[in-house]
Amino acid sequence: MSTNVSAVMDVAIGVVFVYLLMGLMCSALTEALETWCLRFRGKKLYQGLYELFGGDQSGKTVQFLADFYQHPLIFGLYSDSLTPLNKKGGQSAQKPEWRKLPKNLPSYLAPKTFALALVGQLLDDQPMSATSLIDSLNKSKTLPEPAKKSLHLLITAAGNDMDKVLANIEDWYSAMGERISGWYKKHAQKIAFMVAVVLTTVGNVDTLAVTKALMVNDKIRGEIAGVAEHYVKAYPVDECKSTLSEQCQYQQQMAQLAELNQLGLPIGWQNCHDLRVYPRSGMGWAEKILGLLMTALATSLGAPFWFDILNKFMNFRASIKPQAKETGITSVVNNNKPTANGVG
Repeated sequence: MSTNVSAVMDVAIGVVFVYLLMGLMCSALTEALETWCLRFRGKKLYQGLYELFGGDQSGKTVQFLADFYQHPLIFGLYSDSLTPLNKKGGQSAQKPEWRKLPKNLPSYLAPKTFALALVGQLLDDQPMSATSLIDSLNKSKTLPEPAKKSLHLLITAAGNDMDKVLANIEDWYSAMGERISGWYKKHAQKIAFMVAVVLTTVGNVDTLAVTKALMVNDKIRGEIAGVAEHYVKAYPVDECKSTLSEQCQYQQQMAQLAELNQLGLPIGWQNCHDLRVYPRSGMGWAEKILGLLMTALATSLGAPFWFDILNKFMNFRASIKPQAKETGITSVVNNNKPTANGVG
């Protein structure tokens, strides 16, 4: 019984290890796409600020944001201009054109930086005090009305304490930041899934084929479980799960998959004679597509998820191995023990 449990656990470890390697590569490719091509973080931040300041239809929010991004505290992170977005056919734009936003917008603003930049823009070189800020709010012709009402409430609630005013504005911005994180997470999941589909298809990493290969071949199963065990020991949980360091993301992931292929797993499209790689029937291809889709879905969950699962499986495997050995020894002793008739 223990032997069967150990074999099932080794199959699970092998599949999860493949998911981990795929997840690491998927994370690396997704991050590279975001950094060099898509850059949606900055656009999502702009979208969040647009709604924070009111998102009104008068065109004030777009103009105010263009001025806000030109503040020295913000411009140092951005070094571009939003001016082309403020005009459309000679009229003030009522809504930002999301697709035309620059790609190098700052992807993150610290709450303190936001609060100081906003207050500095409103005060316009006036003394920094709650009274001056209220006076600037009342006189401002560029600040959207929804933002005026929100800021007036935040300032009034702080009394005359400017430190509390800044803290209230920071909290106001931080609450918006949590919404942005949710938006970006959903977007990143979509991108990760698309990357996972491409990666899985190009690499022919079929969950069903991999599982079957592990189930029928004791040698492959044992070797891959050993490779997974070595990998877990080589990369600590905190390094791979929490920080996902560059070393963990890029080092030898393709080489690891190639090694698994050489051990006997049906990964890749090279062997055209292998039915596990190139099925000969429509049902076989339907099964392969299902297996590829399963891998893509699993890969899109991310490397930290699978690294955590792999660690749990490895701990459980370590706990049942001694039991299996002890059971084997007990069986040998019982087989050699004399019976009541004196016959062994």
